[in-house]
Amino acid sequence: MLLRVVVTHKKAFNLLENRVLISGLIHKIYDTRYSPAGIPMTRFILDHQSEQSEAGLKRNIRCKALIIIAGTKLHEVFGRLQTGQQITVAGYLSQVSYQGQNPKLCVNAESIKV
Repeated sequence: MLLRVVVTHKKAFNLLENRVLISGLIHKIYDTRYSPAGIPMTRFILDHQSEQSEAGLKRNIRCKALIIIAGTKLHEVFGRLQTGQQITVAGYLSQVSYQGQNPKLCVNAESIKV
């Protein structure tokens, strides 16, 4: 399984890049909700496990990530998936909670690969 977060500074445009690529098993799927504009939005939990190198040592990683998918195109793909299925999600990080001192992050999916 792969977990990669890339944050780089692009000097030419003075923008920060925000890309996430993570794979794992679908752990839990929440009910689909609709935005005021009628856009379907579904949240699910992805259970990730991998072995990463840190300071020259191998480290076992296990985490659960909140993934949000929006729009009909991704829902067509996601509608065929089920709990326990392995997928890879590409997207970007955003903040889902602005309360308190500990911000909560999620991955907004732009593509899902089975």
